[in-house]
Amino acid sequence: MVGVGIAMGLKGSAGAVESADIAFSGAALRQIPHALAHARRGHRIMSTTIVLALAIIIVLFPLALFGVLGLAGIVLVHEVAEVVVILNSARAAQTAQVVRTIGAPAERHRARLATY
Repeated sequence: MVGVGIAMGLKGSAGAVESADIAFSGAALRQIPHALAHARRGHRIMSTTIVLALAIIIVLFPLALFGVLGLAGIVLVHEVAEVVVILNSARAAQTAQVVRTIGAPAERHRARLATY
């Protein structure tokens, strides 16, 4: 079983914050679903990047081995493909994605009840 340590708040002991896998600066538990969604998105992007890089190598190897492309062509295609891989990885820095929180339906229900 895999465990993940989470430290909440800035007032926690330095040891707890240092040993935790995730450290939130505030004490709001609502950040946990956002952190999990961000981690899942990062995992998908890393997996895509690894598959893309391996596919490029698998395609270029036979082309180089049988002389279909010369050395300059292989290097050029590889470098352009690596730029594509880097740009794909840069998507992980984007945080504009809308993430549904676990408690959202309950909060909407409470808000609806308060209006009656």
